[in-house]
Amino acid sequence: MNEDYPDVRLATESDRGGVLDLCRMLHEENGIFPLKIERVEDVLDRAIRHDTANPAFVGVIGDKQIKGCVAIAIHSFWYTDSETPCCDELWNFVHPDHRRSDYAKQQIRFAMDVSEVWGLPLMIGVLSLDKRTEAKVRLYERLLRKAGAYFVHFPASYAVPKAMGG
Repeated sequence: MNEDYPDVRLATESDRGGVLDLCRMLHEENGIFPLKIERVEDVLDRAIRHDTANPAFVGVIGDKQIKGCVAIAIHSFWYTDSETPCCDELWNFVHPDHRRSDYAKQQIRFAMDVSEVWGLPLMIGVLSLDKRTEAKVRLYERLLRKAGAYFVHFPASYAVPKAMGG
């Protein structure tokens, strides 16, 4: 247990259902593209089996009920080679019933610790389609150095997600 994130622990096989449920909720709130749960399962499998060839980490909060989870994958950015990897936060989500906690902050600190342990930069983006976007950005700004923003354009032929007014 780390004092910066006392409630976060590494995911185990017994957390699989709870993590997948939270990722479905996350997709419902913020998904722009169709959910392919097998992609989420792949990240979870890599984390649980400690895949050294394709590392990933999933931190969870809660035991019988998963209250929050964060995922980090280690890979190279699109414009560099495999010799220059980074830690990439894939998701950071807290169940709506537990958002008045410090769980999101603990999960960010867990991700930062993975970055420190691996000696690699941590890349985090806030991709949010709801009214809490600015609050999420402020949370990240308090903990990390800001380096840009996400923007999206939908062509007329694309089905805009409900969370964005579609």
